[in-house]
Amino acid sequence: MLTRKKATIEFFMVFPIYIALSLVVGGLLLHAGLKDFVMGFFLCYFVVFINLSIIIKLIYNEKLDIVICIAVATVMSVMFRDKVLIINILAALGTMLLIYVLRDKRIGRFGWIITTVTIFVLWQFNSNSDPRYAAICFVALGFYSISVLLKKDIRYFAAVPLIIALVTLFTPIKDEPYQWPLLRGAIQSVKNVCGRVSDEVVYFFEGLGFSGGDYSGYSESGKVSGSVTDYDREEVEFVNPEGVRDTTIYLKGRSYTYLDKTGFSEEEVKDKLDTSWLALYLNAMYHNDYNKYEAAFFSRVVTSDVTYKYIRTEDTIMPLSSLEISKSNLKGKKKRGYNYHISYMLIDYGSPYFKKLMKQEDYDYENYETIAEYTRDVYSIDLDRFLSPEEYEDALREKDMTKYLDTSMATDRIVSLTEEITEGAETDYEKACRIEEYLRQYEYSKSVDLSDSENYIDDFLFDTQKGYCIHYASAMVLMLRASGIPAKFSIGYKHDETDSSAVLGSEAHAWPEAYISGYGWVPFEPTVRYLSADDTTWGLGKDYNRDKYDKRFEKKEDEASRGDAEEGYHEVDIPVSDSVGSSSGKEAVSTFRKIAWYIILMLAALFAILVIVVLIRYIRYRMMSDEDRLKLNMKHIFDIFSLRGRDKLEEKMDAEKKEELEQLLDNYRRVRFRGDPADSDVVNASRKMRRYLWSIRKSV
Repeated sequence: MLTRKKATIEFFMVFPIYIALSLVVGGLLLHAGLKDFVMGFFLCYFVVFINLSIIIKLIYNEKLDIVICIAVATVMSVMFRDKVLIINILAALGTMLLIYVLRDKRIGRFGWIITTVTIFVLWQFNSNSDPRYAAICFVALGFYSISVLLKKDIRYFAAVPLIIALVTLFTPIKDEPYQWPLLRGAIQSVKNVCGRVSDEVVYFFEGLGFSGGDYSGYSESGKVSGSVTDYDREEVEFVNPEGVRDTTIYLKGRSYTYLDKTGFSEEEVKDKLDTSWLALYLNAMYHNDYNKYEAAFFSRVVTSDVTYKYIRTEDTIMPLSSLEISKSNLKGKKKRGYNYHISYMLIDYGSPYFKKLMKQEDYDYENYETIAEYTRDVYSIDLDRFLSPEEYEDALREKDMTKYLDTSMATDRIVSLTEEITEGAETDYEKACRIEEYLRQYEYSKSVDLSDSENYIDDFLFDTQKGYCIHYASAMVLMLRASGIPAKFSIGYKHDETDSSAVLGSEAHAWPEAYISGYGWVPFEPTVRYLSADDTTWGLGKDYNRDKYDKRFEKKEDEASRGDAEEGYHEVDIPVSDSVGSSSGKEAVSTFRKIAWYIILMLAALFAILVIVVLIRYIRYRMMSDEDRLKLNMKHIFDIFSLRGRDKLEEKMDAEKKEELEQLLDNYRRVRFRGDPADSDVVNASRKMRRYLWSIRKSV
């Protein structure tokens, strides 16, 4: 009995390891593109099978669990007769078969290590699940694999780190109504340690060339990708001096120009800091007669310190409108610890003062000396620190913008939609604002996958009508070009300095930039998930209106909630596909019916499982020899003795039953130790005694 108890305890200790294995296997199947695979269904059926295995283990302590699981999977497949459910049932059963093989002592010693390494390698090339939790699962599996290889007595406690990690990461903590600051602090500390360890593991493997999949974070690629998973590790530290807060800033890594069905490529080469934008900006300011007080309403020169954390890239992450950097050479791979000091012009793109610059007529550029004097008067800085006279003259020369006007990806309906949106607009800036506002009506979703599309922009605009920043930015770049406005695709971060100096992976972003004649490159924000320039203005523009943003993000704004749109806004409805438009009431009824039907099927499956267990138990018993039947019945009797105590049971038995028990034990000794044959009378007596003892056990 002690052996059985130990085996049961060991099985429960290893249970979290099996769950970890199912998570990584499920992640592989999900992101390997297995058709009709659903992670929720897979885990549901796997938990059913693993719990069924535990029940069989407790009842029989023999390896019948896999036979029962196969039988149950067969019955459920026949009952459901649904392709999606059957595929997920078979996937869960396959994982159970893998566990069954690894439970063999001869195979499991090296099998766990081989399985863990194999899954890890496959996951690196196929999965885009959250590396934080995947890393924890692999660490636990690795620890367990090594424990199995080294010493049997310690392997069952390999689940402890995983239990602690899972409880810490997934247990919700509320500030109210519980007031446990010490406990919350301890849990947060453990969570921080686990997060730091997982970040280190992921960063290490990224250095070996493993990307870990499509998760939120800075990427040097401008290609359209599949669905994206959130992953909040600190990638860059961006420290501003005290007093510069409550602003949102674009931190750009690089820009792309060439567009095809795979996304953007042919990035702009940036071996040094480009300050040519300053020449156009200062001329626009000068011809608008802005003095230093008016300039202060929407612009200021700021210095910041930048340090790379968990990121490896060749790019130098810099704010838009950068002026000066402490690094003379920006070439080469940069990794954790790379830092620099940078000065830049912080511009409020939502301020009416800035928008006035965008509406002015063409003008003649001033000479270098005039602009240098104007710069000293307005910003109290020397222009020659950032632009030499030669660089100034070169910045004002007309540039070839052909590569920023490529519209080879524009379909007829994209061109037609763009013309409809921009009809009547008088300036390029007004056209860009209309396109931006139009795209902000689309739904934000990180689960959209248009990587295999022949024209992902067309599909985004007219078919899926939802996506994430890459889709929004790509669409606006192409629509700007279709309107005759040079445009490029930029990647980096959109950092909210209200929160902290930590720039997280979830702040990685893509946005379009439009070239406005007489000013230069201007960023726009078509992605509805992020606040627009009007919503984040810190100058004399609109008040910061987060309520409006939250409402827009949670649900598409109707016409009433957009009643405060700027005067002159040209609104065009989003084309709605035929599949959209079912009433919410019908959807609710349909969903309720599906849930009810599924519950009925699950209850029927549970009943079928019970019937199968009883049938298998009966058939197995009938196929045994008399000696095996006697041994099985006596084993159950001894188990009852061990659990309740023979002395206590005999106190509840009458004299006749005690005499039958002694006779049965005597007959069993003869069969077990002397080799006498077991006849049917002894077997029946053992079966009746087992049932009798089982019936009185609760009264003890």
